[in-house]
Amino acid sequence: MASIFAAVIPFVMSRQLFYGSVNAKYFFVIAAITVFALYFSYLLFSRKHIISVRRRWLAFAVAALLVVFYTSALLGVYPERSFWSDIIRSSGVFFLTYIIFFSFWLSEALTLRDFTLVRRSIAVSSGAFALFSFFGPEGLGAVGRFLTVNFESSGLTFTNSTFAGAYLLLGFVLTLIEVVRSEKKSKIRHFFITLSVVQFFSPLFINTKLVFSPQILEFFSSPSIILGSARASGAVAVLVVFYIVGWFILHHFISPRLQSPRLGKYVTPVWGIIWISGIVILITLLFVPGSLVQKKYIEESTEARIIVWESGLRAFEERPLIGWGPENFNRAFQKHFDNRLFLEENLGEVWF
Repeated sequence: MASIFAAVIPFVMSRQLFYGSVNAKYFFVIAAITVFALYFSYLLFSRKHIISVRRRWLAFAVAALLVVFYTSALLGVYPERSFWSDIIRSSGVFFLTYIIFFSFWLSEALTLRDFTLVRRSIAVSSGAFALFSFFGPEGLGAVGRFLTVNFESSGLTFTNSTFAGAYLLLGFVLTLIEVVRSEKKSKIRHFFITLSVVQFFSPLFINTKLVFSPQILEFFSSPSIILGSARASGAVAVLVVFYIVGWFILHHFISPRLQSPRLGKYVTPVWGIIWISGIVILITLLFVPGSLVQKKYIEESTEARIIVWESGLRAFEERPLIGWGPENFNRAFQKHFDNRLFLEENLGEVWF
């Protein structure tokens, strides 16, 4: 059931609801998890399943996180908004509670083999989604629908390229995990490698139209133009690929030539530490005024998001312990609004 749920959810959509791409998924998730909860309750009361809490540190950590969310929601500036979903984004503590219960149920009910099946269902489903994206507005620009997929809508069944990119990034990472875990030279490995290639070159990640145009020459002066419509997810996908390529070179060409075999086992962790350190440094420099990273970000985008992040920091300083409550950023944003967002160079981005 969990595998079917994971495979179907990205394609759930309704034209009978406002923001049907989001809200249809919201009601589908609530209904499906309610069914899982009833079945799980039956297993508990019939003593066919016993919950074990020993060494469940991650479960305790998630439970503590949920307590923090409830506390912040109750003591925040607008508890009603904190608890119930935003009609555009399907959020809120109520929905989060369902998601956390579902993750706990999965950890209790599924075996390692079951989790493999869930990962593979997401990999196949996201691969199909990536294939559909080649026909969407970012790709060939097809018109019409195929089942629930609207080829004229950005993000297809998500109607938002950012949401679609985040989902596809999840599927891409899980597909790569299956590539690593599957047997070498097996048909299933070749299948997942093919899926990962389709996912990576999706117009959501990579601007495939640019590859076949003269504008590709600008790539050397502005590399970010290669990114697709979901730029953030596309950038992460590119970083993941660069990390894998670097690890492959080190593992297969550099490590065997080291004089001491013991040094070879340190190649992977050291490479990981280098990448994590690099990412942390880049993120830190993004918030340093006048840094090369911040200047480059402003050139590629605008200063709007940096201004909003600064407003968020001032809001945090005002309520550092319990915060403003989940989903109440708009209240904090309005109180600490920065008029620089109205400037022409910031494109008047005041929608945050």
